[in-house]
Amino acid sequence: MNRPRIPVFLAQKLHYSKRNKRQKNERIGRFAERLVFLKFFFQGYGLLESRYQNPFGEIDLIFKRGKSIAFCEVKFRQIKKVGLEALSPKQQKRIHKGAQFYLARNPNYAPYNMRFDYVVIYKWGLTHLKNAW
Repeated sequence: MNRPRIPVFLAQKLHYSKRNKRQKNERIGRFAERLVFLKFFFQGYGLLESRYQNPFGEIDLIFKRGKSIAFCEVKFRQIKKVGLEALSPKQQKRIHKGAQFYLARNPNYAPYNMRFDYVVIYKWGLTHLKNAW
């Protein structure tokens, strides 16, 4: 009995173009942000902004709980160690400036305590660093 042959183009590893790879990474990033949203939501936080655009860049998630505001950066990496090292001082400065811009635009949150969190989602888990910087 002859087995049907698999066409060569199906058996070959697919190579993503730069555009497709960017789209794939974008989908993974959005999924990671949804997971972080659920984590914060079940801890009693309310979402103020998602993917907040400002002149300094983007802040992934902004949460409020009580009299605290958490500006959250989310990274997805295959390996935990790589994820923990992925946030550069330049990115931290950009997020801090964006947070100041957000508070200037929303003066009712000015008296709140400001906190910067960093969440790394990796293959087998999630690490949440409160007051990361």
